[in-house]
Amino acid sequence: NKLLAAPFAYVGSIGVIMEVINYNKALERFGANPIVLTAGDAKAPITATGKITKTDMDIKKADLAKIHTAFRDLVVEGRPSLSDTIDTVGNGNVFSGKEALSLNMVDSIMTSDEYLLERILAGDRVLKLHRLRRGNKSPNNILNPMDFLSSFKEEIAKLVPRLFQAATFAQFFRHIMTKQHHNTNNILY
Repeated sequence: NKLLAAPFAYVGSIGVIMEVINYNKALERFGANPIVLTAGDAKAPITATGKITKTDMDIKKADLAKIHTAFRDLVVEGRPSLSDTIDTVGNGNVFSGKEALSLNMVDSIMTSDEYLLERILAGDRVLKLHRLRRGNKSPNNILNPMDFLSSFKEEIAKLVPRLFQAATFAQFFRHIMTKQHHNTNNILY
């Protein structure tokens, strides 16, 4: 497995973000008294309408730090060569493809077109997927199982007469061959 990046790619952003708009002060200005009830000191410390305290912020920052540590650990597990530089690359920054290569975040710099050409020249079969537009139910673009069933039904309807023709031909061929076996003067072209 190789990790490739285009020279103009952004690589990284190994960080965690949480964003919420809090309307508490605006609601209080209009005379509304938002009430948020929870069970447990750390349950939903930050909501859109409740008052936010320093303790609430500390709880959420601790949660985010735990998630960030798990994320960084997962990155290092998948790419052990980053274990020594995770503090540099795992702080939320983004890097260009070339910078990511120098930081060992990727294995090679290559655009997707260059990669596909490389695979084709290596003899690999490269397929291109097309998005099926609604209403386009041609047999070449079947993605929806229900579309497949209706197309399948149409194909079977076309195939059945051919099967009967083939069966009739097989019976005819068998009949001729049986006669030919008994009478060597008959020649089938």
